[in-house]
Amino acid sequence: MYVCLFDIDGTLIHTAGAGLAALRTTMLSVHNCDASATEVVTTGRTDRAIVEELFELHDVERSDKNWEVYLAAYLEHLPISLAECQGRVLPGIPELLATLAARDDVTLGLLTGNSHPAAQHKLGHYGLNDHFTFGGFGSDHTDRDDVARLALAEVHARFDNGIEADRIFVIGDTPLDIRCARAIGAQAIAVATGTHDMEALREAKPDLLVKDFADAAPFLELLVTA
Repeated sequence: MYVCLFDIDGTLIHTAGAGLAALRTTMLSVHNCDASATEVVTTGRTDRAIVEELFELHDVERSDKNWEVYLAAYLEHLPISLAECQGRVLPGIPELLATLAARDDVTLGLLTGNSHPAAQHKLGHYGLNDHFTFGGFGSDHTDRDDVARLALAEVHARFDNGIEADRIFVIGDTPLDIRCARAIGAQAIAVATGTHDMEALREAKPDLLVKDFADAAPFLELLVTA
């Protein structure tokens, strides 16, 4: 059995800024903070890490309660932002997911910085939700490596520790995706459909680097040789 753990933003879909727009609206509506001009790196990071940094920058107490209040409001704003922004599914993704889902030796999961409900909103908006039944999510961790460990624990629980690390693939668009794959001993597949170009991803030394999944053959070949 092969396990493919996909990142969402920049890997499966591009929301055209819907998540960031919902984040800013939520900060303003819940904490009266105008975060529109605040520069915070979001790519590859967990929702929890991004929001806690904004809390710190805007003098909001970093607490579980404030996070929960924020998250509840964010999940109300996110579907509105998704509908307003002109996002898209990235090249080759529908075909790749259909090909993998048709195989009885492949299981699909998520390894994402999004919270679980935010992931469902985003994938549901683009018709991709049904492909994924489990994963690691960014609700409770600020370090993406910890999200990877959570996803790995889910894999072990589902397959009774019967999956070797070299048969687990983490697919993402940032160096942090590659790093978190290394943290759990998985193979790292990098795709340059996000904010990092081929050279930046190559420097992070993935096991496979592709421009996009319009041609998925190089990745699919790994699911035969691994």
